[in-house]
Amino acid sequence: MTNSAPTTFDTSRIVTPADIMMIWLNDEKTADFGIDEHLALIDDIEAEGAVAADLSDAQLDNLAAYFTSLTREPAMKLWSAVGRSNEKNAIGLHTRIGDFLVKILTDPEVPLTEAEKAEQAKEQAKEQANK
Repeated sequence: MTNSAPTTFDTSRIVTPADIMMIWLNDEKTADFGIDEHLALIDDIEAEGAVAADLSDAQLDNLAAYFTSLTREPAMKLWSAVGRSNEKNAIGLHTRIGDFLVKILTDPEVPLTEAEKAEQAKEQAKEQANK
């Protein structure tokens, strides 16, 4: 029998959909999240139905604050999840993040994620090959 140390898990980094909707205050727990962690959290938000029921103004404010902390890919995933789940919430979120949404989609000064850079390079190589 091998004596091994118990596995430890950093619970200080656990963020739930309820955390986003109920108590979001630019939470430092997600400050060092990578894109995969944000995408997983957004999957949880949609899977748990956290945006399916009508959200209160405070919940929409919290969701908007989280949304504006995201890079393009997770932001668009969250936008899609809300839009698929509840039209009223999509409208309420849009009134709060519309300018941010336009900026991340159109402003060349907004940094690209690694995945976006790879996709852009792939498209550029494809264009060069077609010349």
